[in-house]
Amino acid sequence: MHISKIFTFRLLPRATLILFSLSSFVILSHSFPPSLHASNNETLRIATYSLNEGGSNLIEDATSLITQSGADVLLLQHVDANTSFLLARHTQMDVAFFLITEEAQGLAVLSKTRIAFDDGQLLGGSENLGGVQRVQIFVGTETLLTLYNVGLGFDQHGTEEITEQSLHETLAIIANDYPNGITGEKVIIGGSSTPLSDLSVVQQIEAIGFLDSFSGFSLENSATVLPPAMQNHVPYLWTRNLQVVAANLIEDSVSDRRIAIIEIQIAAS
Repeated sequence: MHISKIFTFRLLPRATLILFSLSSFVILSHSFPPSLHASNNETLRIATYSLNEGGSNLIEDATSLITQSGADVLLLQHVDANTSFLLARHTQMDVAFFLITEEAQGLAVLSKTRIAFDDGQLLGGSENLGGVQRVQIFVGTETLLTLYNVGLGFDQHGTEEITEQSLHETLAIIANDYPNGITGEKVIIGGSSTPLSDLSVVQQIEAIGFLDSFSGFSLENSATVLPPAMQNHVPYLWTRNLQVVAANLIEDSVSDRRIAIIEIQIAAS
């Protein structure tokens, strides 16, 4: 279902948040620790995690997996607003949420470093194929890192055609954000999708300088959803102007989900 207005929500220290729906609103409040910081001043761990439907222990299981991964920044897809805020509180991270559906579902980015800016756009027009969330954080003392968190629509089954269209639209959004091209800016595109047999869109992403952190992984080793799930979701974390020193997948012993994570080199602060 298409929504006529786009909202992004942020939780700041001791801030009050108002969630608007069609006919009502809910006020949520949340407090963070006085200071948030990445776990390491030389490297930064970036992760992507597609929640989809979760069990009764979703918050506890996801919190455990996030903690185990040591992620400094986490890109979440298929997440509702309440879950993203609860995960932020449990992990003591800053959070930005981008609304996709009228049921308060969308995309979220959690960060140990303060989020400096966030916005987002819907994909697919009236078909509402999903959305792309843009978040910027400062790492080190002066380095600005821009992240594009891409998610498919909740009413779709993640077909290859939808995946390709979403990625093409994401590239158009990035091109609009950088009309003179990406030069020295540090950028990451993250999310998960069904495996692509037509690699033309991937080649377009690589043609503008992005590197696939999981390009050497087999489908079995890179899928973020384990059997007996009907469709695998392959994680992608494409980086531009960043040195990736490690890439890995961490399994959750309880659910059928994995968290995909990379470690990037940053200047010491």
